[in-house]
This record gives sequence, C-alpha cells and structure tokens, in this order.
Amino acid sequence: MYQKYVHMVEDFPTKNVRYHLVGNEDCEFLQNINPVADAVFINHPHYDYSEKKAIKFSQPKIKILIAGRYDFYMQDKCDELFEAMVKSADDLLSHFTITFLGKDWEEPVAKLQAVGFEVNNIRFAPDYIEELIKHDIQITPIGVGTGTKGKVLDAFANGLLVMGTFRALENIQVKTGESCILYNCPQEVITQLHNIVANMTDYEKIAEEGRKAILMFHGRKLVADKFFRLFEQ
Repeated sequence: MYQKYVHMVEDFPTKNVRYHLVGNEDCEFLQNINPVADAVFINHPHYDYSEKKAIKFSQPKIKILIAGRYDFYMQDKCDELFEAMVKSADDLLSHFTITFLGKDWEEPVAKLQAVGFEVNNIRFAPDYIEELIKHDIQITPIGVGTGTKGKVLDAFANGLLVMGTFRALENIQVKTGESCILYNCPQEVITQLHNIVANMTDYEKIAEEGRKAILMFHGRKLVADKFFRLFEQ
C-alpha cells in the first residue's frame, strides 16, 4: 500500500490544484514525493460539543472511556495497555470504571472483567456526545496512522481528560502536562492513573485547558476561514 500511495502521489496533477491536508506529516510526505505540488496543512475542526459537561471527576470511581474499534490501528497498543492494567488491577479497580464505546472489544472486556474491573461495553450510542460526556478520561492507544483523529477532538472539546499515544495526539494543538497527557509506554499510563487518584484537581485543570485549546485552535469558524482563504490566493 505504501508503494501504491507513493506512485499515486507522484502522478498527482499540479496545475491549478491546491491540496489541503489535515495531517502535517501527510502534507510533508506529499511535498517530498511531489515537490511541485501546492500542499497546505490546516488544523482539523472539532465536531459537535456539549456545554453541559462540568469537568469534575466522578466519585467513588473515575470513569475511563476507550472509543473506536479494536482494529489494526489500535490493537497492538491496546493489548500492551490492557496487559499493564491487568497487572495493576489490585491498585486500580477500586478507583476506576472502564467503558468501551465501539465494536469488537469483547476480548479485552473479558480480560479486564476477569481480574475484577467494572467494565461496560457499548457497541453503538444513538447520541455519541451524550454518551461521551458521561465519562472523565479518554485513553486512545493508537499505534498506526496519520492525520487527525476525530474521536480525540470530540473528547477534548467535550471536557474529557485525554491520554494518548503520539499517533493519537498528532496534529492537535495541545501540550502534554498542560492540556493533555502524552504517553510512550503502558507503564506511564499506570503511573498517571495513580497520580490522578492522588491529585484529581490538577488533572481536572488539564482537562479544562484541553477543552479551551481545541475550541480555540480547532474552532470551526477559524478553520473554515483559513480553508476558504485558500481560494483567494
């Protein structure tokens, strides 16, 4: 597929054509393969959000959400994370519930339930945003892919604390420790979860800053204005 895409990009027309991409690496890749192409990166706009969400972590258990599909893009990183969570179950299960929102999560659900975690599995939510705002933290373990992940923007805009891998957070205007939590290995997630239990207020502030950043830098009007200005140049 990589070679197929390279050949396709090499043949892209360049006369009176401007390419708009929502992945900075995708934009650089296109320009490296086809230097004549006029390509530009603009932040992806966020989707719908609710102002009903008050950023205050749930008690007695903080609610973790994992959204998406258990597929090629997430499976390896998810397996690593869940293995670490199983090993730390005795320390975590009294503080957190876990909800999977999406398809094909039956195997991870069974593994986490087997060690005592309270786990919910929602294959489809008729009102995605309404379901999303019931949670406090979204963890997104993506290992493969570029671009901008819509479900990550959804979580930020709706006031969840977002923890994710580099591939989950790339092309999103947030900074780890201030408006998100970037992690490189599963043990970092476990450490952060312990810290959240001990310092909830600090992490609620990070969630608030994350929401502000997305509504500002990924605001729909701002992005639309930048996009339509491309036609004026």
